[in-house]
Amino acid sequence: MKLVSKVLLGLNMALIMAACADSSRVSLPPDSVIIEKQEKASVHPTDRYYLGQVQLEVGNENQLSNVMADMKVKKGIDLSLINQIPGQPIYLMEINSLEPVDSVVKALKSDRRVVAAARNHMVSVDSMAINDPLAPTQWGLQNIAQEAPHGLAGKSGADIGMDGVTAQGSYEVVVGVIDTGVDYYHEDLAITETIDGKKVILPGSNIWTNPGLVPGSGVATNVISDAVNGQSYVGDLHGYNFVSRTPDPMDDMGHGTHVSGIIGALRNNYKGIAGINQKVSLMGLKFLGADGSGSDFNAQLAIYYTIGLKNKFPDKKFILTNSWGSASRSTKNGDEDDFLLRAFARASKADILSVAAAGNDGTSNRYAPHYPANFSSKIPNFITVGATDNMDQLASFSSYGFDQVNIAAPGVLIMSTVPEALFGVGYQAWSGTSMATPFVTGAAALVWSENLTMTASQVKERLLSTVDVLPQLHGAITTSGRLNV
Repeated sequence: MKLVSKVLLGLNMALIMAACADSSRVSLPPDSVIIEKQEKASVHPTDRYYLGQVQLEVGNENQLSNVMADMKVKKGIDLSLINQIPGQPIYLMEINSLEPVDSVVKALKSDRRVVAAARNHMVSVDSMAINDPLAPTQWGLQNIAQEAPHGLAGKSGADIGMDGVTAQGSYEVVVGVIDTGVDYYHEDLAITETIDGKKVILPGSNIWTNPGLVPGSGVATNVISDAVNGQSYVGDLHGYNFVSRTPDPMDDMGHGTHVSGIIGALRNNYKGIAGINQKVSLMGLKFLGADGSGSDFNAQLAIYYTIGLKNKFPDKKFILTNSWGSASRSTKNGDEDDFLLRAFARASKADILSVAAAGNDGTSNRYAPHYPANFSSKIPNFITVGATDNMDQLASFSSYGFDQVNIAAPGVLIMSTVPEALFGVGYQAWSGTSMATPFVTGAAALVWSENLTMTASQVKERLLSTVDVLPQLHGAITTSGRLNV
C-alpha cells in the first residue's frame, strides 16, 4: 500500500507540475487578430521598422510569461503576444505601454532569460510594382515607349527612372502646394470614412493634418504672431485658403489637385495613378481663385505661413511647390523692393526648399524674365523647372534659359488627379511646366525622406547633380539635364 501511495503521489505531483508548466505558456491570439494587428501597425518613417512591436527569443517557451510579468512589474513595460515562429521560442510582441521600441529592446536584453531582442523591420520587393489602373499611362515615371494619353508613342527611358525605386517617402516631409487648393478628399490622395455624417481623413492618407490643432475643436496651437502677418489661422487642419481667408483649402479649379497627385497619389490602392511618394504630407495653400489667378501678396501670405509652421515644427522638412507665375512682372527700383523675392529668400533661410515652374511662354527667361522662376539665380534653396516630352525633347511651350532654369522634368500629357466634383472624372492628362514642377518637388520629398538630416541645399544639390544629361538641353537648361530619381 505504501508503495502504491508513493507511486500515486508521484503521478499526482507530475500532473500538477505539468499543469503548472502548461499554465505558464502564453496563448497565441486568433489568426484574425494577428492579421489585423500586422495590417494596422505603423512604420517608422526613415528606419522602416514597425512601431509598437518587438521580437524576442527566450531560452524555452515556459519562460515567456515570467519575462512578460517581470517587464511589467519591474520596468513598467506592458507586452502582449502577437505571433510566434512555430516550434521556436521566438515571439513577436506588442508594446502596450509608451516606451520606445529601442528602450524595450534594451530592457529585454538585460534579462538573462532573453536570448535575443530586436526591432521588427519592414522589407519589400526591389521594384516599383504597382496596381493602380492608370499607371501604364504615366510615361514620366517609367517610359517603355508607350503612347502618352491622347498622344504618340515615346522613347524608352525618357522618364525620371522610378522603376526599381523602393523608397516610400515620409509624412515628416510637408509639401506646401501653393496653388488653387487641394481636393483633400480625393480617393487617390486620402483614405476617408464618414463618421456621424462627416467625412474624416484617416491615417495612411497623404494629406497634411496639423499636429498643433485638435480636430473638431477649432483651436489652433500654431497661431503665428500678428506682427508677422496680421492674421491668425484658427482651424487650419489641412492648410489654409488665403483667397477666402478661411481654413478650407478645397480646390475649386483643379490645378492644385493635379500637382498634388504627381507628388503623392497613393500607390497600390487599385485606384487611379501612382505618385512619386507613397508617404508625404500634402498641405493645401490656396491663393489662386477658381479662375486660376490671384495676387502675389496672397502668395507671400502662404510663404510666411509655412515659415511659421517650420518654426513651430522644426524637425519637419518643408518644401513649397509653385506651379504658377507671371512674365509681366517687373521691379522698378530693384530686388530690394520685391516682396515676393524677399518672402522666398526668408523661406530659404528657414531651410525651406522652393520649386517653381519655368513658365509656358516658349522663350528664354534670360531675356524675358518669368517670376518666381527667375528667383533661382538669386536664392540658394530654389529650383526652377522646365518641361520635356516623352521623346526627351524640351517641350515646345517650355520656357528655358541657362542660369535661370535649373532642371527639366516630364511635363507633356501628364496623367494626374483632379476633383471629380468639377470634372466628372477624377483623373486627367494635362501639359505644362506646372506638371514638370511637381515631378521635381516629389523627387525632392523622396530624397529628403531617405535622410531627414539633410539640409534643403543638400537636397537641391543631390537632384541637380544626378540628372540625365541630354545634348538637346545644352544651353537651355543649366544642368543640361532631365530629372532622374
